[in-house]
Amino acid sequence: MENDNLHTPFTRSVMAGLFTGIVAAVVCMVFNNIYRTVTYFELSAIINVASIIFAIPLILLVAGFGYYGLSKYKRGTIVYWAIAILITGICLFLDSSIQRTSDAHLNVEFRQLLSGIIIISGLASFCIPYLATHETNII
Repeated sequence: MENDNLHTPFTRSVMAGLFTGIVAAVVCMVFNNIYRTVTYFELSAIINVASIIFAIPLILLVAGFGYYGLSKYKRGTIVYWAIAILITGICLFLDSSIQRTSDAHLNVEFRQLLSGIIIISGLASFCIPYLATHETNII
């Protein structure tokens, strides 16, 4: 017996945010591993597997809640995308001024790693409206 109450716009938006968060976390972990292997970057106090696993799905879950709040309005999806672009851009701008260590080379590598994770998360946030509004077997 199928329960239509499980497929409300709220649950679809939240589940879309959670699903994209999990997928983005996996992609970020792969990116993190490849980046560290190629560059031999070893600072892991801030960006590590635990922080990626907990932060990325949580951020995109919040984005799912945000999409639900905006989806009630006529141009809600466009406003959501504009806010996602703005937040991603602000994060990338703030990333450019981070001073992680006194070593300039390690600072550049840290910024590049963080920028990649920010871009992956920003791109994942664009999938939330699609997953929340289209009939899929995933959610």
